[in-house]
Amino acid sequence: MEPAMIDVQLREEDVVAASRAHFRLQLTNPVFLIVFGLMILILGAGIIIELAAGRLDLFLSGALAFIVLMLALLWFWTVPRTARRAFRQQAGLRYPTSYEWDEAQFRVRSQAGESRLSWDDIFAWHATPDMILIYLSGNLYHLVPARVFPSADERAVLEGLLAGHGVPTRRAGGRKS
Repeated sequence: MEPAMIDVQLREEDVVAASRAHFRLQLTNPVFLIVFGLMILILGAGIIIELAAGRLDLFLSGALAFIVLMLALLWFWTVPRTARRAFRQQAGLRYPTSYEWDEAQFRVRSQAGESRLSWDDIFAWHATPDMILIYLSGNLYHLVPARVFPSADERAVLEGLLAGHGVPTRRAGGRKS
């Protein structure tokens, strides 16, 4: 197989989309879902009991609204703001970058440095319609925006190499499959 190579200039919106994709995986972590589900269940039961008794405790409905508001705040403000700040602070994200892959490895090069990863060294990967995240660990990843692939076939080749070499996908919950 001939090595495939694409060059990219990451944009701030690429980093925001990658952060949201990663955050979405973290939100579906089983521990988070159990704790969050129990909180909603307890608050919901309290609200139903209060309504059945003909009164509604403002604390219970306020707590439920607070939880929903906090999740919305995280998604729409905190995650994008943190990603934009990382883009401004981390010069390596702003350098032109080359991604290259073949049967032996996945490589990332920029003036900030070079990363050569055999397929076995990749922790996991996650694909969204907007990008592919190639995880080096549970929270560290290279992002390859979908817009930089010359064709859907080229993207499919990279995804096929990841899957074919047994690199696990990041599933909901942030776990490897």
